[in-house]
Amino acid sequence: MWLRSGISLFGVFDGHGGSEVAAFCKKYMPDEISRQLRVRLASGTRLSGDCLGEVLTASFHAMDEMLRSPEFERPLLALKQAARAGPKGGDAGVSSSEAGSSSSADLDE
Repeated sequence: MWLRSGISLFGVFDGHGGSEVAAFCKKYMPDEISRQLRVRLASGTRLSGDCLGEVLTASFHAMDEMLRSPEFERPLLALKQAARAGPKGGDAGVSSSEAGSSSSADLDE
């Protein structure tokens, strides 16, 4: 995944919307953050703490929009079913028996 050299970003998604939401963010957030960063840097914005804050804020808003979008209804349902089935049912990143349903992602690939 594209990020500027020397930048690592780690996230913990608590799943307060359900374990499938934590798994959804684990799957889609890294690409969205990279996309938001590319857009800003291509427009001439300097990489700074403010820039990264804007990228994170925009990415979280994008996750909210994606979760409500009919386009992502099937992937979200698949993640929900995988979470209910547990680790053997698919790689949702979380199990329905886990309190808190946390997932993490590393963008520095």
